[in-house]
Amino acid sequence: MLMIFTIFGFMTTNVSAAPSVRVIEQGLPAGGHIKSFVYTPYEKACYQEAFQADVEGESQAVKAARIASVPKGGIVTINFETKKTGIVETESWIYVVTDDTGKELYRRIGLPSIASPGGKDGLYNYDALLIPVKLPDSFRINIISRGHNAQNVYQVTNGNASLAST
Repeated sequence: MLMIFTIFGFMTTNVSAAPSVRVIEQGLPAGGHIKSFVYTPYEKACYQEAFQADVEGESQAVKAARIASVPKGGIVTINFETKKTGIVETESWIYVVTDDTGKELYRRIGLPSIASPGGKDGLYNYDALLIPVKLPDSFRINIISRGHNAQNVYQVTNGNASLAST
């Protein structure tokens, strides 16, 4: 870990500190829910890439390239579960990241994928947001269902890794 801080002087954040995630609104259609919402900030994702490169015995050039590929806003992973098809197909979702004043920082439609059998409710799916813009210390992530007039809103106060389970 010392090598990372020496080579990449910008990574001075304590990667073990966790941001807080607060659920503001949960509104999935009946029969579905978000099983978990994980936010991994930029610094933590850089550390993880560097560590994995070391474990895999990668060269310093490959390690640097892996770190350079980490999105500036970090990574959000969302796991959906449902008893009904059509709820967890991620292409039916819109993800909107805003600052605390409501200014939109990033937006993406869910990527096409098909729910898989499993999970407590019978079907599950996940999506990952690679947020390309630097985020403020506090921001919101809105997960909006295009077909079911529902949304989930999470308030994230930055730290270095967080998980919200429902």
